[in-house]
Amino acid sequence: MATELLSLGLTWVQIEAELVRRDLAEFVRRVWSIVEPGAALIWSWHLDAVCEHLAAVTRGELQNLVINIPPGHMKSLLVSVCWPAWEWLSRPEERTIFSSHSDDVILRDSVRCRLIVESDRYQRWVAALAGQGGGAPWGLARDQNAKSYFENTQRGFRQCVTVKGKVTGKRGDKLVCDDPVDVGDTIRGDPSRVAERMSEVLHWWDKVMSSRLNDKRTGRRVLIMQRVHTEDLAGVLAERAGWTVLCLPTEYDPTHPHAWGGDPRTAPGELLFPAMFPAEVVAGIKEELGAADYAAQHEQRPSPKGGQLFQRDWMRDRNRYRADPRDLAASCDEVAIFMDCAFKGKKSNDPVALHVWGRRGADRFLLDRVHGRMGIVASRQALRDLAAKWPEATAKLIEDKANGPAVVEELGAELQGIIAFNPDPFGDKYARAEVAALTMEAGNLHVPLNAPWASEVLEEWFGFPGRPHDEDVDCLSMMNLRWRPRRKRNIWDTLP
Repeated sequence: MATELLSLGLTWVQIEAELVRRDLAEFVRRVWSIVEPGAALIWSWHLDAVCEHLAAVTRGELQNLVINIPPGHMKSLLVSVCWPAWEWLSRPEERTIFSSHSDDVILRDSVRCRLIVESDRYQRWVAALAGQGGGAPWGLARDQNAKSYFENTQRGFRQCVTVKGKVTGKRGDKLVCDDPVDVGDTIRGDPSRVAERMSEVLHWWDKVMSSRLNDKRTGRRVLIMQRVHTEDLAGVLAERAGWTVLCLPTEYDPTHPHAWGGDPRTAPGELLFPAMFPAEVVAGIKEELGAADYAAQHEQRPSPKGGQLFQRDWMRDRNRYRADPRDLAASCDEVAIFMDCAFKGKKSNDPVALHVWGRRGADRFLLDRVHGRMGIVASRQALRDLAAKWPEATAKLIEDKANGPAVVEELGAELQGIIAFNPDPFGDKYARAEVAALTMEAGNLHVPLNAPWASEVLEEWFGFPGRPHDEDVDCLSMMNLRWRPRRKRNIWDTLP
């Protein structure tokens, strides 16, 4: 493109100005040192994706856009800092109202945007574009140049408001909301109060902010946030007609309901920004946040704070045992292994899960768990290894589906107690889980407090249905059905 522009007899400043005017990503690269002096810019394809979608909004190709992206991936810098400054190179008359849950956040980004517009580099581009027939040079209006509101001499403006704050007097060509709720408050808050907060934000967006568009037929709206709740603003808008969703989870999930078709990743679990968030960093984030909050903020898959079928408050402190599973197994009436197989070892299929459960009276104790994507060979070996580790597990129940029949056939003569379990007579998956939920509600389910996998199991239970995988739920259901109370049989029941 630069060669093409050079052939037109333009100066290097004019060429640079035209390059950045045409390409938001190039603009971001060239103004980076203004807003982040001394910090190296590490570029990634996801930044191109965000820039392309924002530019489509500017061109009028997209009218309503939701961007779900994890924390730390430059969302605010792109959307609230660079984008409005870039738009003014072509459309200085553009008027935008920016909102956020926090005064500090929105004023921070407004000041950084103003730094770009007032910089010598930016003003050289404005002058160069004006010299190419782009209109008269412009600058910021002296009488309207505050942190929360500034205008340019073409009467374009950038206004800041807080969510649920007053928006009076001004109307914009577009509305932009960056994080309408505080993530920390949503995570730590009382579930009923958080749900109320979600409703308040939705009402503010629909009834207050929508009235501030100059023209609802052509007005554009952009929301960018991490998913924090099943009923958050992003979740509601994503289900409405006319809204485009750019969903970029930290780990690629092809089964996500809003998976972006342009995502270049192909393998489930492939990282979004490995240069800044490599595997070891992501593992640390998972440990710090816990499974539920990581799933919401990084996988863009929030689960209800109270759980769905399985309620969180059913798993009390007394249901998280501290005893050594070995010692606990010795006190159980029976120990068994339950296995839910996958169809194949392909990465796109569900993982395989193996649970070791102990039964003592009415109580059920989850003693061990093996989990991962496995083919038939690896599945057989996982069962062998777990059976050797837990010789007291006299029964080994394998769901009679997917690779299960092959495992039963090949290990039936090798391992004692192999049983093919057909769940179909007990209803569908949800019906079986409903029965298991009664055991949890009664307080008879116990999981280890310190096992590194325990939180993953609990989050799958609490998120069912609606989570991408449910193999831990299937193992729970199998265990519950195997050890369900049985009616004592009368001898007359056996007669024809």
